[in-house]
This record gives sequence, structure tokens and C-alpha cells, in this order.
Amino acid sequence: FLQLTKQIPIFGLNVMTLMPAFFLLAWPGINAFAPIPCTVSRLHGLTPINLQHNKLNRRPQRSANSSLASASSSGQDIPRDILIVGGGLAGLSIAHHIASAASSPRHITILDRESPEEQKTKTVAGSFAAAGMLAPQSERLPAGPLLDICLSSRDIYGEWVKRVEGGARDASLGVQRRGGRNGGRENVYTGEGAKYLWELTGEEGILSSFDDGPSPPLEPWEVGYHSKGGFLAPAFAGDAVATWSPQPDSGKAYWLDEVQVRELEPMLHPQVIGGWWFPDDASVDARRLTCSLRASCAGLGVQMLFGEEYDVKSLEMKGGKCKGVHLANGKTYSPNSLIIANGSWMRHLLPIPVTPHKGQSFSLRMPSNSPPILSRVLFAQDTYIVPKADGRIIVGATVEPGKFDGDVTPSGLMHCLSEATRLVPDLADLPIEETWAGLRPTTPDKCPILGKSPQWENVYLAGGYWRNGVLLAPKTGQLIGDLVMSDGNEGDMSEKDQELLKAFSMERFIVPGGGKTLAANARYAATFYPVHKRSKSGVAAAVGTELGFYEGAAAAKEDRAKDRKAIFGSLDDEMEELERAAGMGKSDAEAFSLGNKEDGWMVKKGGKEGSLNTVDADPDAFTVAVLGDDDEDTMEYDSAETNESSQSPSAEEEKKEKAVDVKSDLSSIYEKIKANKAKSGASVEMGENPFNERPDPGFRIHFIDPETRDLIEVPPYTSPGEFHQMRMEGKFSSNGTAGPAASP
Repeated sequence: FLQLTKQIPIFGLNVMTLMPAFFLLAWPGINAFAPIPCTVSRLHGLTPINLQHNKLNRRPQRSANSSLASASSSGQDIPRDILIVGGGLAGLSIAHHIASAASSPRHITILDRESPEEQKTKTVAGSFAAAGMLAPQSERLPAGPLLDICLSSRDIYGEWVKRVEGGARDASLGVQRRGGRNGGRENVYTGEGAKYLWELTGEEGILSSFDDGPSPPLEPWEVGYHSKGGFLAPAFAGDAVATWSPQPDSGKAYWLDEVQVRELEPMLHPQVIGGWWFPDDASVDARRLTCSLRASCAGLGVQMLFGEEYDVKSLEMKGGKCKGVHLANGKTYSPNSLIIANGSWMRHLLPIPVTPHKGQSFSLRMPSNSPPILSRVLFAQDTYIVPKADGRIIVGATVEPGKFDGDVTPSGLMHCLSEATRLVPDLADLPIEETWAGLRPTTPDKCPILGKSPQWENVYLAGGYWRNGVLLAPKTGQLIGDLVMSDGNEGDMSEKDQELLKAFSMERFIVPGGGKTLAANARYAATFYPVHKRSKSGVAAAVGTELGFYEGAAAAKEDRAKDRKAIFGSLDDEMEELERAAGMGKSDAEAFSLGNKEDGWMVKKGGKEGSLNTVDADPDAFTVAVLGDDDEDTMEYDSAETNESSQSPSAEEEKKEKAVDVKSDLSSIYEKIKANKAKSGASVEMGENPFNERPDPGFRIHFIDPETRDLIEVPPYTSPGEFHQMRMEGKFSSNGTAGPAASP
């Protein structure tokens, strides 16, 4: 072409000579279009092209950058169409849906203060710390909107993953060149999305942690989605799994007995009595998913800005809208639509009741060429064990409210280790590969906050996903994405989606008079999982959503008082009476437990005229006051003999009891209850054989012989020590009842 143009004369000059003059004359017209960012959406697998980055537009692009810089330095806002704060799964899934489904191209910008490379090494972001369980049934969620949205998201997960992986692959691959294994061709990753992908972590023929046999390595864009085998929730006798039953219409669920459960997982502890099998629950590698989602978004033309300079410091609210987003680098963005999706840090920008729940976890590594220990994910009462396709086994996790740090502590690891090895003892011999801690953004009622902000018309909220952030990514991305594309008009969405947005709206936290309802829902949600360390302040602690392990009676008393104050206001006098009642109720219950001399159990006789005396005792000693003689001596309580008076209460005592005012405080009521029980016990005359005199308790306890597995009925009112002594003396027949034992 160049040789040809040299030979074409115009006014005696060739074309190449005239071209500089042509560009000088035409330049003002070309430059007028330079600042307009034009994005071509993906068509038939083509990578989007930003015309600003085209080599022919170098000079106009420099002009555009300089104009933006001057606008920022002069305090002028930089316009943006859709601005998303938070580059985790919540924000990425929304951006991916809008960029894929928008009828016309939308300019989307994501801001995140952490760089992708930094997150690959150390982060507390939930998207990288999560175990990646897609398990609404294994989580034992109650019936309601939370279970509904989790089931809905699980149902669409497989197809969503295919779209993400396909987009990440197209955005990352360049050309193929020779030089691959066995003289074949290998991929060259030169696309825009390649820098976001997780590195290849396996060798060909790697042995998966799942019992699938050797598997090929994961491609960099693959996310390790595994839906074969389902989840197993093993149960120990009496724990939360054993006493739970699935919700109707929540999916397939099968209770397996102790034999059946070991057919699925032979390495379970011998004391596991059975378990629930959920064949539809699945898992994914959360780190790989986050990286592939970023690569797919890059291929769709989403602008992603990472680093401390893009940390959002504040929001400028005027006239019911967000007018400005102020960044650490001094710039201010003015968005048409702003989406807050920055996880546990949401309340740093808006008054949103989200607090972090820190979770410590670790991963084990299956040795090469070793048979897998597990075939599927285990989700027990207080631990989960998640085999991954790359050979890792993830174990977690603690629940520590109110902490933003990423520290891994001895107590946290000990909790995870002890619970996991109790469930699968053979895990104790595997090497620990990695430890980490992440933050779960949590609301008081454990439900997400989704939808349009009630206060600011161009602000949308997406967060508070608790333990279900990875699971909820596709459905919440679709919900918020559709809402933004309809300019906040929920009427354009399906009826089911409108119901979900209403259920998870921010309005439930600010509706007039809704505090008590919220507190009740929060207390109910707290029963799902106990915390391992209780926080001293924060939203969750204020409304009593932290159930777990108390450090002592004083801590329990303080927490109860805090809960009542948050729900009912200041009731100091009533609080004191409730605490006194609680303490007396505890002592009242302990009065009817059996013990022996070593336990320090004592019975104190009453004073003159049958009055009840206060008995001082050490905190670890339990004392009981009963009506009796004038003798104030202390008698030791012997579980083998019952020393009780057979005298009937006097008329004077009955008169005094009747004189108790019904309007007296709770302490007087409890004293009356104790006196009545004492009189009832004093009227019982015990013979030589108390089993014939005491009333039938209405139930029976059976002992399973560890050798013969026979059931032996324990006689009523027999202590464990007395029962085992009777067994040693051969006082039980072969059919498990009391009587002469049969000869061998």
C-alpha cells in the first residue's frame, strides 16, 4: 500500500507527501471525539475493545486523561455510570450480571482497596477465606426467605459457573503455540483477564481429595465446582444434627443409620450414630471463583480499580442522593448508581447493622499417591471438612463476633483441630498446609441486606451474607443487577424476586416499633450456631444475638441484663428480681440431684418455728435449706440413705404459709415453692426397699452392654454406681431384667 501511494500524483505531489498536511487540517475534528469513551460489548466471543486504548487514539487519550486530572485537581467530580464499592464476590457477581444482560452497554467501575496479588497471599476478605460450601440444607436453616433464596441460588449455580468459566477463558487466552506436553500445543495467556486468574496448582494426574481417582489438573479459569456425592452431616448422640429434621420442600434429604453412614464414609468416628445425607448440596473453590469472576468481568469491559488509592473514605449525600464518592487519592466520583458491597466494612460508609464474625480455618494436604480419606463434604454440629479437587482438605471454622483482625490463634486452631479429628480421627496424621482467618459480614438476624436504600434513591445495598456469601453470589447478583438496570423499579421484576427484596430490605431495621421483633428474630437466628468468643460491644451483642460459651456466671448475668435492656429499656429493679429468681431456680433444681460426700453436697436443717435460714457456702458447694427440728447442725447427704423427718407440718406453719401475699416479689414466691417441696419430701416414709415405695417415674433407662450389645434395664432410682455393682454381682438375668443371672 505504501509503495502504491508513492506512485499516485496529486497536484504534482504523491499521497505520502500530502498526508501530514491532511492530518493537520482534519485534527480539530478528530480531537473533538477523543474524550468520549466508547465500549464495544462482547459479540460472538469477541473481546470488548475500548476505543480510548486504540493505538490510533494515543494523542486524544492523553488529552482525555489530562482533562480528568485537571477536573480532579480543581475539585470537579468525575462522572461514572455504575460504581460498585467492593471487589469481592458480592460486587463482582452484580457487575458480571449487568455487563452480560444489559440491553445497552453500561459503564461499570469496581473499587477495592486490596490488590488481587495481595489477596492471593494474605487477606481477611470473605471471598478468599470461605470454604466454598453451597449447602443451604447442611446449614440447617429454618424455613423462610433465607432458606428460599439459598435454595434458589444453589439451583442456578451450575449454569452460572459455566458462564463465568467460559468468560474467564475467552478473556485470558491469547494464541496457542507448539511446545506443549508430548509435542502438542499449549495455551498462551495474553488476554486482559489473564492477570486475575489463580495460578495452576496441580500436576497432571493429581489425586483429588475426593474419592474420584486421579484427575487432570484444573485449568486456570476453572473454579473447582463439585456437585457429585452431596454433603453428609454426621451426628453424635444428642447433638444439634441428631435432634434436627429437614424443612419440608427444602430438597432431598435422607437419614442414614450408623451402618449406612459408614458405607458412605468409612473413616468416621465409631461414636457417630448416623447422619443426614443431602445429595444436592455442592461446593466450589472460593478463591478460584473470585479470580475467574474478575477475569470474566474484565472480558466484559468492566473497569476494576484496585489498591489503597481507591479506598473509599466517605460518601457525599445531598437531596436524597449520593452526589460524590471520595477516594483516598483525592478524587471524587459522581455515580448515577452506587452499589455498596464491601462486606464487613459496609457500616464504615453507611449506618448499616453489619458486624464481622471472624472465622479461623486451615487446610490439610493429601499426600501424593495416597487414597483419599473422604468422598464428600462433612458438615457436623461444630465443624466442617471440605475436600477440594486440587488435593486440599479445608477444615473450619471458629465464630468470633466483632473482630476485624486476621490473626490465627492457638485457641482458634485448637478448636478446629479437636472438632475435626474427633469426627475423622485419621485427619490427625495429615500435614497442615495453610492457616488463615476471614471475616463474615453478619446482620443481627443472620439475613442479607439487599435492595435499594430507603434514604438515598441512587444507592443500592448488597451485603450481610453471613455464612452464605459464596452460595448467594449468582442469585444476589441477578437481583441487584436487575434492580439497578430498571433504575430501582421493582415492578419490572418477577413476583418472587420482589418478595425476596422485600424480605431482605434495609427497612426491616428502621421500621417504627420493629425493635422487639428484630430482637426476637435475632435471638432465634443465634440458635443456628453458637459463637466461640463473645464480643463486648457492637450490634450483635446489643440485641443479644451471641449465644455460646460463657466465661462464668457473671458473664452470663451481664449478657442477660444487656439483652433485656436492649429489648425492654432500663428496668433495674425488675432485672435484680429476675437475677435473684434465676439463681434460686438453679439452686432449687440442684436440691433434687443426687451426690455423695466428695461432691460437697450438704443438707441444712431449718431454725426455730420452721423458718428458712440462709446458708452460706462456697461457690462450688451446693446447699439446700429444708424445714425440720430446732437442731441447726449440718448433716452430710448420703445417696444410699435418705435422712428425712416423717413429722407432719404444724398448724402454725400452715398458717404462716397461707399468709404469703400473692403480690410479694419473686424471691418470696421461690421460697414458698422450696418450702412446699421440703414439706412434701418430709411426709414420705421410706421403707427398707425404696423401689417398692417410690412412685413409678414413667420412663425407663437402658444400658447397652459393650460386649454383647444387649439392652439391660436400669431399675428406677438406681445410681450408676449401684447399677454397675449389681452387674458385677450378677443380679441381672439374660433378658436384661433384675433377677438371678443365667448360668453360662
